[in-house]
Amino acid sequence: MNKIGFIGGGNMGGALASAAVKTVGAQNVLIVDRDEQTAAVCAARIGATASSYAQIAAECRVIFLAVKPNLVATAAATLWPMLNERKDVLLVSMAAGVPIATLTSLFGAKAHI
Repeated sequence: MNKIGFIGGGNMGGALASAAVKTVGAQNVLIVDRDEQTAAVCAARIGATASSYAQIAAECRVIFLAVKPNLVATAAATLWPMLNERKDVLLVSMAAGVPIATLTSLFGAKAHI
């Protein structure tokens, strides 16, 4: 349960996932992207695992939201129903210009953001 998940495998998500692989090992880094090909390419390049929202929600202690600001609500709508029972997940947003208040409204007041 010490895995790190990345929602978004583009430039920013991929760069942080690469750093995470060096720190926690490739077997502990999961990546999903709205474009499965992007997730697969990123995961193959850094040795991580191309994954799914469900697997990330079930297995990751820290989840990075590495999506463009206009996709945060979509990612939240997919991810949050799978996470709302967990109390031990830390969500880290990399979405520029998306305030914590917006993230709290999308993920709920109990979310650790």
